[in-house]
Amino acid sequence: MMLYVPMTATEFRACLAAIPLSQLAFSRLLSVAPRTVRAWALAERQIPPHAAMIARLLATKRITVKQLQSAAMTQLDG
Repeated sequence: MMLYVPMTATEFRACLAAIPLSQLAFSRLLSVAPRTVRAWALAERQIPPHAAMIARLLATKRITVKQLQSAAMTQLDG
């Protein structure tokens, strides 16, 4: 069983650079306010596990933005 490893702001910024997605685009992808993503990147707020997981998956190219959007739409339709 793999335990969740909290994401640091430095790792979060590196993931965004690797994707590459702007903070605004990432906020839209997660349906959160742009200020929330800025706060994560500046270590003003803890990065929630779901946001960390998505950032890591995108940065390591295990999923694409299109796949993520498609999965989200499938959930809405189902």
